[in-house]
Amino acid sequence: MGDNRFFDKLKPVKSDSSIEALPGLSKETNKKLNGFKILGSQSQEQVQGKVLEPQTGSEKSKVAAKASVNYVKTGDTMPSELSATVVFHTLEAPLAKTFGIMPVNIPEQPFTHKEIDTVNRISDQAWPDAIKMFPELTKAGLSPDRFKKISQAILANELYNYSVVDRIEDNTVRSTSIPIIGSLVHKDNKDITLGYSQISENGVLKDRQEFPRFKEFLDQNGYKLGDESKVLLNLNLASALIAANLAHNAKMYERHNIPANELNLIYSYDPDVCFAKNDTKHEHPIPKDEAEKMPNYPKNFIPALLPTNPVLAKSKHTSAVCNWLDRMSRIQK
Repeated sequence: MGDNRFFDKLKPVKSDSSIEALPGLSKETNKKLNGFKILGSQSQEQVQGKVLEPQTGSEKSKVAAKASVNYVKTGDTMPSELSATVVFHTLEAPLAKTFGIMPVNIPEQPFTHKEIDTVNRISDQAWPDAIKMFPELTKAGLSPDRFKKISQAILANELYNYSVVDRIEDNTVRSTSIPIIGSLVHKDNKDITLGYSQISENGVLKDRQEFPRFKEFLDQNGYKLGDESKVLLNLNLASALIAANLAHNAKMYERHNIPANELNLIYSYDPDVCFAKNDTKHEHPIPKDEAEKMPNYPKNFIPALLPTNPVLAKSKHTSAVCNWLDRMSRIQK
């Protein structure tokens, strides 16, 4: 679920050096980024005009870039002494020419060929413990074993799509509490997806407020209000996070008289289909990644939040998770 996001060349600076502000961020945010400064040659006006102004859809796609990174790894985080050189793979050639950026190949994604091993690092008990907190899932017909298999397939798919940019984002959040990349293109940092399950801090906060047992679970494990990013960066909590997300979606489906069956719940984790607004009868669902390439996205499109058979047939996310479910079931036999 990685977004198209920007990351500029960052290097540590001495603590007594003046910090050059990252364009588009508040003074408070820049203070939290003590130890880093932007080294790009573009003026702030250029960056703001061409990078920060577009917020969503095709506008963002036209100017966004995916980042790859070569860095000296001194740990699993990105501490102040870590030197990082980030280069951009631009999505549009004119942008590369404008900013003098050379396109580069995106390196292998961090969890490629490690998805199942990473999922299996979560204790077996974490899955039944997670579903116990959410009777909505039992009501939807999921047994503890079936919930485990579906959730593991969802997590494996998120890990498969987890990019180097996501890794950079998570590392900077660990070190500075600020999602630097997302800060350049998102209005609210807490809407940026983080961690293994790729859920946002606002998502965790809302689930905490909606489900008292989930709040109690987080409190008992030492995660207080405001620790949402820490929750997301803990692999052992992925089972509970996925369960909370699916339970919320099951309740939403019930309100709309939509069955909360397996396929519908899988789709709900990442609704990746939409309709053109002029398709008033919703007869022609379009995969989101294809709609993003069309003129006037997202202005002239609406998300297909409620699944139908035609919507599910167009959902690449649902198809991918089902493939992971089949693959992992064959391995476990």
